[in-house]
Amino acid sequence: MELPYDVRREEEDGYPVYVLEDRAVRSEAWVVPGIGLNLYRFSIERGDESIAVIDSPPTLEDLRREPYHYGVPVLFPFPGRIPQGRFTFGGRAFALAELDEEGNAIHGLVASRPWRVIATGPSGEDGAVLVGRFESPEFSVLAEQYPSAFRLDLTYRLRAWTLTIEARAENIGRDPLPIGFGLHPYLRAPLREALTAGGCVIEVPATRRWELAGGVPTGRLLPLDEDLAQGVSLEGRIFDDVYTGLLLTDGVSRCVMGDTRARLAAVVEADRQFGQWVVYTPPRPAICFEPWTSLPNAVQLQQQGIDAGLIVLEPGGWRCWTVRLVIRNT
Repeated sequence: MELPYDVRREEEDGYPVYVLEDRAVRSEAWVVPGIGLNLYRFSIERGDESIAVIDSPPTLEDLRREPYHYGVPVLFPFPGRIPQGRFTFGGRAFALAELDEEGNAIHGLVASRPWRVIATGPSGEDGAVLVGRFESPEFSVLAEQYPSAFRLDLTYRLRAWTLTIEARAENIGRDPLPIGFGLHPYLRAPLREALTAGGCVIEVPATRRWELAGGVPTGRLLPLDEDLAQGVSLEGRIFDDVYTGLLLTDGVSRCVMGDTRARLAAVVEADRQFGQWVVYTPPRPAICFEPWTSLPNAVQLQQQGIDAGLIVLEPGGWRCWTVRLVIRNT
């Protein structure tokens, strides 16, 4: 019996891209290895209607210029900001070279760089599968910028209307490696073409939020002004917050964006290792539900006695995480 899954190689805007496909339900996910292994397009078909779930870049050149602004950027070995790109670890001082317009390092070292594709193909159990790999020793400029060398393997699996993303990080260097992992999926809100987010309701499974100064937690936890877990309208709302005190169901936490007009919901779920959800609304019809294992500036915050979720891998140590994006009818 022929499987309905496929992974094909194409070219877009001069970049090699891979298309994961489930022909049985007509869903597709597009990945560009040359720009951070970004899954920059995800669409489903319902009846005669094609629905774009991910907020895609106008062109891949736009994604190259702004790798954190579209698709699903991968945030590693740290999510969020490091002020001035400077931190100390293990008695050594480090200075990250790539800074944003405010002079801070942001969202890690892998989202703008090329990855290698190491496996693709159909699977009766997993659907359409693509595995990409990033190894920091392949980039000499990173050698002095981070405490140890690392490898990050990312696996995309598409089956029906479910996209599963599994990550495996490993310390392949000689010294301890401080890490955090996150994803930054841009979801279209609303899912159908419309001028406003009217009809969109979001649910965030959190009980507290971090006080921020310049995008970095101060260490102070604040109560929520509203019960986000019960759902609030997205209409007219602006979010750029880090939430914690997460509520788990069946071992995962779930953020939901329900589009009542389209009668669809986009659900992003993360395993229990993710202690934070960042909710962000860009200046266009989209919303980001970002699962992070650690806080911004986690190395420094941890040294100040704040539980920032920092993971330290010894040489040869590894850690795995799983995130899913599920689209369902409502």
